Amino acid sequence: MVVSSWPVRLRSGRENAPGVAVIAIDLALAVVATMALAAAWVRPASALPALPTLAPAAWPGGPKVASQAAAALATGVVSQGAPPRLFGAVVVNGHERTGQGHVAFTFDDGPSAGTTPRILATLAQHEGPAAFFVCDYQIDGDSAGKRANARALDAVIAAGHLVGNHTYKHTHLGTASVPLAWNAVARNERLIEPHLGGATHLFRPPYGLLSPLADRLLADLGYTIVRWSIDPDDYRPRSPTEVRDRVLRDIFSRGGGVVLLHDTKPWTAKALPMILSGLERENCRRIARGEEPILPVSLDYFATDAAGAAMPVPPEVEAQTQRTRAALDRRCEARRSSDRPAHRPRQPTISPAIPSESQPATRPD
Repeated sequence: MVVSSWPVRLRSGRENAPGVAVIAIDLALAVVATMALAAAWVRPASALPALPTLAPAAWPGGPKVASQAAAALATGVVSQGAPPRLFGAVVVNGHERTGQGHVAFTFDDGPSAGTTPRILATLAQHEGPAAFFVCDYQIDGDSAGKRANARALDAVIAAGHLVGNHTYKHTHLGTASVPLAWNAVARNERLIEPHLGGATHLFRPPYGLLSPLADRLLADLGYTIVRWSIDPDDYRPRSPTEVRDRVLRDIFSRGGGVVLLHDTKPWTAKALPMILSGLERENCRRIARGEEPILPVSLDYFATDAAGAAMPVPPEVEAQTQRTRAALDRRCEARRSSDRPAHRPRQPTISPAIPSESQPATRPD
């Protein structure tokens, strides 16, 4: 799998501040009015597409809200470097590849030391990519549990899966003010960055909801918004078989999509092997019939630009997809071999002995 480098950095000069002061400092940044409107972003024109300008008229709520947003955005710096994967995509909804034989698996709310490693092991067994949208209150602290969760996040990154921002503690951004949205996003980003070695540039809104203010803030920060098209409601307690059936039903009926799952739920960790095995079984049937399979792929395959056109898939991601397909072909051949009846050598026909005249037949007792 491919580990991406993301050039966007969120820095505010508070990395060395005491933990108890972080929230207060973040909120204070959002109250400072129009001190840095002109120089809010440093962006090398040769490296990155231009980010939206912070015109007050473009902001819902008018100049006052635009001033609050400017104060928050003034702490953002776009560093130099090549555009990251998915940079420039506006939104991923999961409907972009409906019926085209692609499915992307995504996991929210982790990392969790109790379940995330099991999910990673299942993904590795099937050689499939995934994306994890993390809430870093899970790793914020020095307790044994927080450290274990942090190691789980490192394992996600080491496996090459995409990592996205899901706010610090699953903040509802449907009605959030600019200061609240900024704190929820930036605080989470600051905790992810040391592990990832860069900013995520991917954002999944909790509950899939964004207020116009939060939506504009995330756009100006350069995030790609990632939603979903298949949701088995696994955040509720369910049996693993129920989660499996809901996911596979929608994958097969829609011909693919973006699947929303939660790597913090034990029933999801138990369901994932059944989901991927069921998908593989159906894919093997399709291949045997000469049809294309529904292949697990990266979110790159669902990214579109502002005009709704599909963005090009990076060569290294396409190469990974080809490796996934080759691995599927090998496993399908192994399945066909195991399904064939075992070959048994034909036994020679032995004619019953005919007693000679001088040797009478033995009479059964």
